[in-house]
Amino acid sequence: MDLGQTTDPEPDVIVVAGTPRSQPPTAPKTAVLVVEVADTSLAFDIGDKASLYAAAGIADYWVVDLAHNRLYVFRDPRPEAGQRFGHGFFRQSLLGPADRASPLAAPSASILVGDLLP
Repeated sequence: MDLGQTTDPEPDVIVVAGTPRSQPPTAPKTAVLVVEVADTSLAFDIGDKASLYAAAGIADYWVVDLAHNRLYVFRDPRPEAGQRFGHGFFRQSLLGPADRASPLAAPSASILVGDLLP
């Protein structure tokens, strides 16, 4: 992803609006869902990287925490002075393997968190 910062975040999964044929040949500048898979990078993914995605206006950001078998869901990006990139997520949820998550872009889709875990 190209978020216009001095660093490109290199997310593990991004979901963009449209069809594969409608996508430009350049890196996307936004996404309807960004997913990071964290093992040793958890602190960075829920800290600085979350601030970067919030600053870019990503409305739905998920972090799969492999070490603790859970899913962090970040939503509602807003300015937040204390964050590295000046933004944070107002709504944050922590879900376990038996919980379900629905992407904002497809609210009728329900994903069992356990299905995202190894």
